[in-house]
Amino acid sequence: MFDCQHPDSGVRSTLPEENMNVLLSKDQVSVPRPSAASQPPSPRTDNVDLSNEKPPGHQKPAKSGRISAGGKKLTKKQRHRKEELRNDPLVEEFGPHSVLDPDFYVSSSHVSYQKTRLNLVLFDFNFGHWVLGYAALNTLKPLPHPVNKPLHFARAFSTSQTSRVKHTAHDFSFLPSNALPPKPRKTGLTEIRGPYYAPVTQTYLNELLKDWGEYVDGVKFAGGSFSLMPPDRLRALIDVAHEHGCYVSTGGFIERALSVSSGSQSVIEKYLKTCKDFGFDVVELSSGFLSLPADDWAALVELTASHGLKPKPEVGIQWGAGGDASVAELEAAGTRDPKWLIDRVNKFLEAGAYMIMIESEGITENVKEWRTDVISAITSGLPKDKIMFEAADPQVFAYHIQNQGADANLFVDHSQIVQLACLRKGIWGTGGTFSRVVTYEGYQGSGKG
Repeated sequence: MFDCQHPDSGVRSTLPEENMNVLLSKDQVSVPRPSAASQPPSPRTDNVDLSNEKPPGHQKPAKSGRISAGGKKLTKKQRHRKEELRNDPLVEEFGPHSVLDPDFYVSSSHVSYQKTRLNLVLFDFNFGHWVLGYAALNTLKPLPHPVNKPLHFARAFSTSQTSRVKHTAHDFSFLPSNALPPKPRKTGLTEIRGPYYAPVTQTYLNELLKDWGEYVDGVKFAGGSFSLMPPDRLRALIDVAHEHGCYVSTGGFIERALSVSSGSQSVIEKYLKTCKDFGFDVVELSSGFLSLPADDWAALVELTASHGLKPKPEVGIQWGAGGDASVAELEAAGTRDPKWLIDRVNKFLEAGAYMIMIESEGITENVKEWRTDVISAITSGLPKDKIMFEAADPQVFAYHIQNQGADANLFVDHSQIVQLACLRKGIWGTGGTFSRVVTYEGYQGSGKG
């Protein structure tokens, strides 16, 4: 049984479900028409406006039947249909209550109007409450007609008319937030980690970027995970990133190619060609596990660029970085001087590197104390639009935003993009950053790509 109650009048009706087969939702109302075998053809009510229906005894102005509530003249056919409805037994029985509230809409294409008997069903299109409407039900008794809300045949309802609120891309744009360069940009870049610690599927990435693609510039595969994926699935995942204006990076898997091939040029070139064929845009050139001469590293930068890919060396101060080793292991391996790092970065930039990834291990990751002195040396000695810091920890990326500003280039996990976006835009943060991260929108620097 289907129990309905009007919120204002308290009128209730119990309707058998087998007689209803009705889909009621905020977006549409679908009521099946009776079959031709069981019912005679029903007169249509499309474009018929009965807003001029008045209670009994009301003096109707002259020619009112020729004008709709919207002021448009009715056609002869429409006036004929309106007259048929006016003489219907249900309209006569319900009198002044036989008009629907004009704030709600009913589509005659979804409602079968029977001259013999109509039954009332309660539904609401807009506010999640019930209001009175019509449905074609053959065996039920109509609700008692005294109700607070009058009924009124209004203009036709369609699913595109359910919402009277026009949604824009930024419904809360009236609230100020930090101005950031639009995509493509050179500063304020956010690169997110793709599949590694957790799977990142085509569907997940597409949904993530639909919501947050404005704040994501690149997607990076970690640990060579892409080499284990089915080729068609890998291509599809890369295509999704491109569709949302994001570049795709290989991560540092070239270390694997170098180590297993003993630095074979033919193997490295085949690796680069395969990356290009799959649609990768950026090849990260890391050597955290390898002892690689600086000149050889620079030659890899040139070779990568010659294949139409963007070379992105990863440089750090920690020997053995990239394997998430323990603090004790990294301390035993030792660290390099920040000047060693800066000298190599400058060499790689001269060779054609488009950007440098700064390895976080030994600086802010897997250390007893952060090496903020190294961060200061890097930011002071290198161009801001050419460096990106690994910062897959909320405390770490908050530190970089505090010290470099909202337009710092950062690499984070895909699960952290929302928190970072809120921090960049200055709309949220912790006790140390809330309402303290700001930008000056009049600055026309090198942020645009």
